[in-house]
Amino acid sequence: MISIIIPCYNAENFVARAIKSALEQTYRETEIILVDNNSQDNTKAVLEGFCNQYPDKITVLEQPKKGGGAARNMGLHHAKGTWIQFLDADDEILPDKLERQVKLIAKESPQLIVGNFDRVINAKGLKLRVSKKPNSKNIWHGLITARLGITSANLWEKKAVSAVSGWDERLSSSQEYDLIFRMLQNNAKVAFDIARTSALIHYGAGSITRSKNTEKVIEVANNYLNLRLRIKEHLTAIDKLDKRTLALLNLFMYAYLTDRRAQIPEYVNEKLKQLDIRLSLGDKFSQLRKYYIKRAISMVSR
Repeated sequence: MISIIIPCYNAENFVARAIKSALEQTYRETEIILVDNNSQDNTKAVLEGFCNQYPDKITVLEQPKKGGGAARNMGLHHAKGTWIQFLDADDEILPDKLERQVKLIAKESPQLIVGNFDRVINAKGLKLRVSKKPNSKNIWHGLITARLGITSANLWEKKAVSAVSGWDERLSSSQEYDLIFRMLQNNAKVAFDIARTSALIHYGAGSITRSKNTEKVIEVANNYLNLRLRIKEHLTAIDKLDKRTLALLNLFMYAYLTDRRAQIPEYVNEKLKQLDIRLSLGDKFSQLRKYYIKRAISMVSR
């Protein structure tokens, strides 16, 4: 049994796509748990409509505590499956995802399966689909660079997730990578499903990372940086922080900060001083070049 858990907040316009993708899985031993998380629109009516249509397959729960982490944890608590498919309400999983990944469970006995996904970016009438493959060569490098899949592309063993107390409900971002980090700290074994795309991750124009709300942008930045500092501390403690990994950590924190200098300049300047990130001149030039290329593309698309 695999439990497919879909947290829903004001999702009336797109949650049907996610639910249909769960119903269309070629692997049939599933249950679907829909968790309404204080929606202010007609989401609950949409969820109940699907529940009425598939009463033996779908359960609807209500989570009064705000946040996707709380909704996922409620679904996890009620799940009957030994494996969990967390599926965000605006995403979709491809029909053979679970069938493929169940075969990996039998073959490799992992606690986490990391899958490929495609970002589907919808903005100003244009649709762009970009494939994202995980780093299967080095687990820690994959974690640092955010290349260990994404919530909806991965498959999670219920026992292993519960062993690290589930999702951190205090976090507003970096949630799945925080969970993966804690699972790795607990010696979870990871398998990779990299032959085909597992999920489509839909993005609109209102991404929180490009929000004009300064407090939200700083909160997201803190979550991103704090996770990597915890990774650094852990790898130091277990004597696995080699020069290459340290350089990668510094490079990605530097790149993340410089990419947000225009949004939160004072925060970025202060953090760069605090972290005392030391990069070669070549690395700094490379990151600045990438930043200005991204800015140019952004200006053209406006």
